[in-house]
Amino acid sequence: MTPVEVFKTTVKTADDAAKLHTALQNLLKKIKWNFDLEDAEKILRIETLNPKIISSVKLLLQREGFECEELSD
Repeated sequence: MTPVEVFKTTVKTADDAAKLHTALQNLLKKIKWNFDLEDAEKILRIETLNPKIISSVKLLLQREGFECEELSD
């Protein structure tokens, strides 16, 4: 089973998520990811074996005006 990285974000709406979709798709390529906007923490989940992707995801969200914090296990 692939590990899942979990991030608390400030992405609040489906429109916010849609704004990020193309950039995340380009960054993460074939990696599975999704937002859970129903969760109070507006969770972004990423299935990856590559721990280096974490800093890239954080930077991408920050460049787009959102905050992103990795949640520990």
